[in-house]
Amino acid sequence: MKILRRVLVSLFTLCATARIGSSQVREGYVTTPDSIQLFYRTVGQGPDTIVILHGGAGMTMEYLLPDLASLESKHVLLYYDQRGSGRSTLVKDTARLRAADHAADLEVIRRHFHLERLTILGHSWGGMLAALYGFTYPMHVARLVLVEAGPPGVTPMLGCSTTR
Repeated sequence: MKILRRVLVSLFTLCATARIGSSQVREGYVTTPDSIQLFYRTVGQGPDTIVILHGGAGMTMEYLLPDLASLESKHVLLYYDQRGSGRSTLVKDTARLRAADHAADLEVIRRHFHLERLTILGHSWGGMLAALYGFTYPMHVARLVLVEAGPPGVTPMLGCSTTR
């Protein structure tokens, strides 16, 4: 994780997108159209917002907080527990856990916070989810940082075609 921290600090020193919140921690829930409650936390301050996608699926945002804390002095960090994980709604019907559902959830998050174009940092599964979101909603992506994400060959498994 120390390498992750150094890479992330380097990548975001000149980052600029929309800003939300302040240096205070804010927590709450965003509701998706299919009634899933997504738990979010925003921390930090600065001129831009970085959306953080945790690994998993099934993990939580908690393991990333210590490694990304150094970014909070210059950026707003928007974390959320993905559907079926952490403090978000536990989804028992696996038909509602498709990668496309996760990408749609990120779009709900973007709209809720009135962010035009996202800077997304995705770790592991979150990196693959970030890539799928970028493929599905390219007009709403400013930057993608994929940390230890799966290889490109798994994108069909995520429910998207490698051709347009």
